[in-house]
Amino acid sequence: GLLSPLGAHQTNADLAMAFGLPVALVARNSLGTINHCALALAELQRRQLSLAALVLVNVAPPGPDAATNASCIEDLCGVRPRLILAFWPEATDDELSACVAAAGPWC
Repeated sequence: GLLSPLGAHQTNADLAMAFGLPVALVARNSLGTINHCALALAELQRRQLSLAALVLVNVAPPGPDAATNASCIEDLCGVRPRLILAFWPEATDDELSACVAAAGPWC
């Protein structure tokens, strides 16, 4: 999480600012995702951090909200998810890596 603590007074957002690199925002594609993404994207903007990509991940069989989360995030925040990873519990690391690589360059 962007505001998850790394120590008593530092977050992942602070780390991103220190390195000056674009941020890949990865979120579960489930109930609450629209709010999570809107808040994280607002924090990126507030800190003037650039977004490399927004990725939604189905960590369980998709619920009824999963089909519309991407379009709602785009409508609300102006950011279209670069990739939506399907629920694929038996996937290997190499298979997932290939899936992400097929989405194209990130920066």
